[in-house]
Amino acid sequence: MNLREFQSREEVRVALSLVERVAPPLAPLRDGAIIGGNVCRLTVGTLCLLQVAQNEIFFANDINKEHPVEEYEFFEALWLCSEDNVDTAVWITDDPERLEAEVKSFMRGFRKKARARICAEFSSWVEEQVRALEQASKEGDEDTQLPSDWWVDSVDVLAFQYHWPEDYIMWKLPLVRALKYQEAINDRLEGKERSTDISPEAIDALKLLEKEKENGKS
Repeated sequence: MNLREFQSREEVRVALSLVERVAPPLAPLRDGAIIGGNVCRLTVGTLCLLQVAQNEIFFANDINKEHPVEEYEFFEALWLCSEDNVDTAVWITDDPERLEAEVKSFMRGFRKKARARICAEFSSWVEEQVRALEQASKEGDEDTQLPSDWWVDSVDVLAFQYHWPEDYIMWKLPLVRALKYQEAINDRLEGKERSTDISPEAIDALKLLEKEKENGKS
């Protein structure tokens, strides 16, 4: 049986129709966002900085609804996630007074109207990142308190498996991609099939196609 005859069979056409092509979310594919002229990245390293600063903007539920985020919180997060500020941030983020002075000086560089626009842009980026992070988390995982050095395991796993430089993993690799890579690594090492958003019906359809191919060869 040739390929055209195989694909024209009713059960094969039904099977193919069940396999929907799911468009990937864009957030994990981007390496950052330019907001207010600043290249912003949510990475393992910048998430650590946000945690040290106790900035909850990426973890707040219903952002700008029940508990509106203050302008300062937006600009603090923007400053911490800005590629140009990494070297300074790792030195001063655990000093609240110095951090506040830096952020307020940063804010003074923008007029009131520009600050409002930047806050709106940053809010949209935050929501996109949060949605992507939720998709990157395995279903059924319970929220647990992360140890203060959680980033060590993250860097260790990715560096060991892919031989990427530490600086890239900490400050360049988008966090949503880092999480998905770690999930894939863990599943592979444990001999598990990687989680997928393909429906059970589509999986059955793929199995049917595989069976049909094997029967066609025999």
